[in-house]
Amino acid sequence: MGAEGERPDRIRTALFVDFDNIYSCFKDLYGEITAKNFGNNVEKWVEWIERSAIGISDSGRTCSRKLLLRRCYLNPEWYKDYRNNFTLAAFEVVDCPKLTRQGKTSTDMHLVMDVLDALAFPVRLDEFIILSGDADFTPLLLRLRRHDRLTAIFSAGYASAAYRAASDRIIPVDDFISNGLSEHRGVHANGGPTSHFQAVTPESAPAECAPPAVLELLSELPGAAVDIQTPVAESSFGDPPLERVPGVRLGPKSSFPGQVSLISRITALTDVPRLLRSEYAMLFKELADEINSNGFHPENTSLAVQRRCADKHVMVMQGYIDRVMEGCHRANHWFSKGKESAATIAQGYLAYVEELCRKADFKMSEIELALLHNWLTGKKIPRRVQSLAN
Repeated sequence: MGAEGERPDRIRTALFVDFDNIYSCFKDLYGEITAKNFGNNVEKWVEWIERSAIGISDSGRTCSRKLLLRRCYLNPEWYKDYRNNFTLAAFEVVDCPKLTRQGKTSTDMHLVMDVLDALAFPVRLDEFIILSGDADFTPLLLRLRRHDRLTAIFSAGYASAAYRAASDRIIPVDDFISNGLSEHRGVHANGGPTSHFQAVTPESAPAECAPPAVLELLSELPGAAVDIQTPVAESSFGDPPLERVPGVRLGPKSSFPGQVSLISRITALTDVPRLLRSEYAMLFKELADEINSNGFHPENTSLAVQRRCADKHVMVMQGYIDRVMEGCHRANHWFSKGKESAATIAQGYLAYVEELCRKADFKMSEIELALLHNWLTGKKIPRRVQSLAN
């Protein structure tokens, strides 16, 4: 971490912000209030990043973080109102106006060149934090790893599996919003508020973890072997944890052979929430009911749906609900009051997951597609497909 003998308990960090990417994702997925909070309260979330614990040094003490380089890239035509906020927070602001009719800017190139230049700084930078969900930065993270530098990323929306795997740490969205922006987001993805970044380890993978309330609920099921660091048992994805959800067909009671291994592969490649089929069914139904009753409001809908599910004794983490809403949005399913149903939301989310699999070069067979549809929509697996599997 720094030259030998030079303050080993302090991490020298460079922070790079792709403002257009983060702001637009916040606005689309969490609402304009959260997006504006990000742009207007820069000093607040920068202070949170700087004081967040990063780990334990060789001396056994917690390492502090010192931001030696702060750089923000934004389109001055669209986001000029936020430019001065970054200047006042000691950022170097790089103006990246649009270069094409489609609005493409030079942010990617500027950021990559600046990071590579920073590797040659007279003072060694131990850590590079990139606030962007752009998977184009994956090779950059790999280059930093070859230079033995720590990396951390933050994406307000979907981040590809390869991008996440290339980084040492991931800043959870709920932590950033709750602690960095001081907005209440309900239950965190890890079961409670935190003040540090999430290391990319098998133990911390969201798809394999569950808060105590979920573990207690699942422990009451016959044959449901679930643990915080143990994959869900083969039968658990098909067996509903509670009674059938009224108005939602959950499909056959037991998982089809090979379904859990397929789900494990999909969640590893795409980072979609690894929920039980019945939990997805409950989520889709309560999301439809909430939007039909109160309309869609990015700032409040996911928390309201979480409470609706909790009222039915099904605990679904708010971050997972946000991911489902993001998936529907990216699949061009636009929520509309009075017009939603669990089936239409499930179909929109299914289309999103299928697209993620295609982007990950995962070509599913007819059998695998049927198993995927069964998991997310409850659609029965055709007998002809079952015969092929057997």
